[in-house]
Amino acid sequence: MSPNVRTGPSSDHTFQNDTGTYLVAKFPPGRSFGLQTTLTSPWMSPPPYYHRNIHSPYYNSCQVRFFFHKFGNGMGELRVYSLESDPAPHSPKVTELWRSYGNKGDKWWDAYVSLPNITKPFQLQFTARRGVGNSDIAIDDITLSPECFGIGVPENESIIPDEPYESDIRRPKVVHVKKYAFSTCGANGRLGTEREPMSVTYQNSTTKINVMTEPTMEGIQRWMVPASGLYT
Repeated sequence: MSPNVRTGPSSDHTFQNDTGTYLVAKFPPGRSFGLQTTLTSPWMSPPPYYHRNIHSPYYNSCQVRFFFHKFGNGMGELRVYSLESDPAPHSPKVTELWRSYGNKGDKWWDAYVSLPNITKPFQLQFTARRGVGNSDIAIDDITLSPECFGIGVPENESIIPDEPYESDIRRPKVVHVKKYAFSTCGANGRLGTEREPMSVTYQNSTTKINVMTEPTMEGIQRWMVPASGLYT
């Protein structure tokens, strides 16, 4: 439940009952107009080449997807930014991707936002800012689209041409990617998988998985990185 009355969601978006969880911007009471809180992701690798290739059918296909809830009088704003790394001493390049103002009613709304032309490691940042009233802003189910990781995209779309590219004397540089496939092993909802279905699912796979059994971690799949390198 939302921490304040007459505002915020009564349940999460995923399960739509009191068993689920979501993130809510909780502001202190009183005169705190303009006060803001920020959620920042870990650093992530940039999208594949085709995302910024205007000639590709997968151009601008890498998206951040999420659900948001903005209900209450005097509602503030929610913004999403990308922060692209830049060598020191420069600060990250900040780009506003999306914004929402005002009261949107007592329901969850979905948002699909394409990432900009990013070529360096980046972070995503969600910023909620209080309006004139004591109204809550919530978000849930934040994901990146499969195209951000090359899933469902033909491998030839990841060909990166040399710069400058002259077709008569130079050939494109092909990036060969080794893929590791992961599975839910038939598990649904908040509960993870068990060892037996996990063993069957991965028995002919190069992906080596262990299922954790520690309290509060039961059912979580743990993958040990096989070698140092860049993983996306």
